[in-house]
Amino acid sequence: MWEAIGRRLRRNYLWIFLLLALSWNLKVYLHPVPADTFALFLQRATVGLVPGRIVFIVGFVFNMVIFMFAVGTIRLRKATGEVLPRHEFSLHPLQRMSSWTRAAAASGGRATVRRARRARHRLRGGGAGEFRKIDITQTPNAAYMFPKLPIG
Repeated sequence: MWEAIGRRLRRNYLWIFLLLALSWNLKVYLHPVPADTFALFLQRATVGLVPGRIVFIVGFVFNMVIFMFAVGTIRLRKATGEVLPRHEFSLHPLQRMSSWTRAAAASGGRATVRRARRARHRLRGGGAGEFRKIDITQTPNAAYMFPKLPIG
């Protein structure tokens, strides 16, 4: 369980927490004008009745604990299956694919040529197929496109 939490933390949430901490600190530093001293920065970090020094320390400790947990769970390798698959990467699927392409090349592409010929034949209207090539050079009949409606 700790391995899965650490892995998800490293892959997703650590970067979100880092961005959130950076943006909050930048906002406190810059608003309304850049802080001249660290004391002014801590004064601006005040949230309600909680002093800025405590807010800053709690934020720093929280982010350090998250970071230490993420680093501390890097070497955990007890989980199997969903978290870390135990099998090694194999080139077997790629070898199988190359054998398929070799078989297709050995046939000379006859099946592809045959399918293309049948498709052209259907488009030309020579057969029982219902597919016909649309002739876009002819303009449609205006009376057919815009029939006159009786006004009455």
